Amino acid sequence: MSTWPSRHYQYHILRATGDEDLISFNPFFISFALIKSFVFAFLISSISSFKGYFTQGGALEVGIASTEAVTTSIIAVLSADYFLAYLLL
Repeated sequence: MSTWPSRHYQYHILRATGDEDLISFNPFFISFALIKSFVFAFLISSISSFKGYFTQGGALEVGIASTEAVTTSIIAVLSADYFLAYLLL
C-alpha cells in the first residue's frame, strides 16, 4: 500500500512522456544539486555583501541597495542556473 503513489506517478510519467529515464535514479543529480546550491549561495552572498559594503547614506539608500542586491541576485541565479544546466547536463 505504501508504494502505490510512487508507482502511480511513475506510470503517469511514463505514459505521458514515454521515457523511462525520467523514472530511474541518476546519482549525478545529487552532485548537480550540490554544485548549484554552492554556486547560488556564493552569488547571493557576494552580491549582497558587495552592495551593502559600498552603500553610503541613510536608511533610504540602504533600502535602495537591498532592492538592487535582491534583483541582481535573482538575475544572477537564473543566469547561473541556465549555464550550469547547459554545461553539466
